[in-house]
Amino acid sequence: MRSACRPMHRHPKKSIAANSGQGFGKKANEAKDDHHKYQDEILNQRSVALAATDILARLLHAEENALEVATEFTGSLTEEFFHISSAYLQMAKKDADDNVAFRLERAIKAAMEAKNATLRPEIQLLNKLLGSETELERKQVLNTKQAGETLTMNNYYFFNLLDTMMKDVDRQPDGPQKVELQEKQQAVKSAALGRLPPEDRAKVPDGGAKK
Repeated sequence: MRSACRPMHRHPKKSIAANSGQGFGKKANEAKDDHHKYQDEILNQRSVALAATDILARLLHAEENALEVATEFTGSLTEEFFHISSAYLQMAKKDADDNVAFRLERAIKAAMEAKNATLRPEIQLLNKLLGSETELERKQVLNTKQAGETLTMNNYYFFNLLDTMMKDVDRQPDGPQKVELQEKQQAVKSAALGRLPPEDRAKVPDGGAKK
């Protein structure tokens, strides 16, 4: 008598080695992709640093004509440029190389002036005031018709911008530099408010910057 049961057909199983090989291959590819990603990032950072150093070298070579050269490269005067330039300046001061430090300061000043000229008037005025070391210098900056107009234009955007900057500094860790910057910002605000007639001073809004 034949059995009614049919023979069972087993499906072949993939070997563990085969499955493991696929897993390892996938991880290897992911690691390779990460390697390329980091490599590309390193090359990009190196390219940016080289470009910034090249612009700085051009400004140093230009000497008294640094501003003219900087004006031609305002698009390249990025945050990275100023960061690298400041690092070179600190190194020169640390090495007590007064000649190099002087030339770097002149180049950085020219770059800042050229970059500042591309910014909106309120930011230009704020930068000039923050760069002023004394109350007399701040008064000289503010004692112009253009400065008076800039303080009130665009719904007093200058003061909104300054208030936002002051709040950003307040959130920074405590330290001597923070205190110094807070004092300078407050001095700038007091001088700017003092430049306005009473009727305009009453209209100065509080809060953050509004574009």
